[in-house]
Amino acid sequence: MQTMYEDGYVQVLDSTQCQQLSKDQWFIRPAIIPQKFNAICTRCNQLISADYQLADGRYYCPFCLSFGRLTSRDYLCSKKPREATKRIVELTWMGQLTRYQQHIADQLCHNYLLQQHTLIWAVTGAGKTEMLFPLIYQVLAEGKRVCLASPRIDVCLELLPRIQQAFQKEAIFLLYGDSEEAYQETNLLICTTHQLIHFYQSFDLLIIDEVDAFPYADDLLLNYATKQALKVTGIQVFLTATPSNRLLKEVKKDQSFAICKLPLRFHQRPLLQPKCIWFNQWVTKLLQQI
Repeated sequence: MQTMYEDGYVQVLDSTQCQQLSKDQWFIRPAIIPQKFNAICTRCNQLISADYQLADGRYYCPFCLSFGRLTSRDYLCSKKPREATKRIVELTWMGQLTRYQQHIADQLCHNYLLQQHTLIWAVTGAGKTEMLFPLIYQVLAEGKRVCLASPRIDVCLELLPRIQQAFQKEAIFLLYGDSEEAYQETNLLICTTHQLIHFYQSFDLLIIDEVDAFPYADDLLLNYATKQALKVTGIQVFLTATPSNRLLKEVKKDQSFAICKLPLRFHQRPLLQPKCIWFNQWVTKLLQQI
């Protein structure tokens, strides 16, 4: 029997191993559900054609194969959430938010209490990460779990020291495809969006940084993994400086989402805006000056 994580980390087990688990304490889902002419993968939600059948009749999923092979005889098993217990958390960040940043931070905490998701639309350099600290502190103090995810590994690597500095006494784990360290349970996780496929109803707060970035924006698998990783009562926060028209349309249509905008950087000076000036026959005039 392999390591059994307590925090919703999904493990692939066979039917014999599943018999040792209590359905009261575990989510036990068939990995692939065969249908009349095809099958559906419950890990990535993709439709599998009959072309992907093994010699013994089992289906396997080619779409999430890079995360480990699944067949129609496997089960996705994860521990059900434990009851949250309030605990002491220390926010060790010594900085100070501007009044505009503080307004966004307060709105995030307010939306969380209202069970409302939030899209933060703020320019690059606005201090989006720092505005998250009060909300992260609030959720951790309730004994709940937080995940910060990004489509880009470099963003995750950049986030780690900043989050560690803000929560110096918290255990924080960084998870990505090339991680050398084996996964460890923590209440505060930083990971790439691809790694969310390994979690099921695990996080109370799930933050997606650079939600507009490739490949997350147009990847149905990654978007499905995000929804699966969030608890039923969980809250999402999306961060972006350049939301697509499609994302804005979806968020505005979804009444469970609020939009918070910040068009200023931390120095609070207006952004420079390019101005177009038509200069006719500029080559000729420049040559005349030589």
